[in-house]
Amino acid sequence: MKIGLIGNGAIAKLVTTFCAARGGRYSIVGAIGLPSDTVSVGSHPIVKDWPALRALVPELIVECAGHGAVKAYGAAILDDGFDLVLVSTGSLADSALWDEISAAAHRSAGQLKLPAGALPGVDALSAGKLAGL
Repeated sequence: MKIGLIGNGAIAKLVTTFCAARGGRYSIVGAIGLPSDTVSVGSHPIVKDWPALRALVPELIVECAGHGAVKAYGAAILDDGFDLVLVSTGSLADSALWDEISAAAHRSAGQLKLPAGALPGVDALSAGKLAGL
């Protein structure tokens, strides 16, 4: 599966390493980086915007760049029919952004995918609070 990344930082590096360890099952075709990014976290190229990443023909987009990236790219990616994994699920606490992303997901042929990785941490904090920590 060909994957496009939004971001070129620590999370993008983890995703890149994970994909590389899967024996060719996943490949990163490119990543949208910041204007200051000159070195990729992997062997894939860094591009500057969504049209340039889209031109690399990814099959899945993984956002790993924070709330601003969700706001900047999320709706456009879904509107173009691509599946989008949002690592920054907390960004959807912004009701205006939630409305925008939700509407794009409903009209899109692509799917919005929300990993549950943060939920165990929230549960642990809640349990700690109940235990008096």
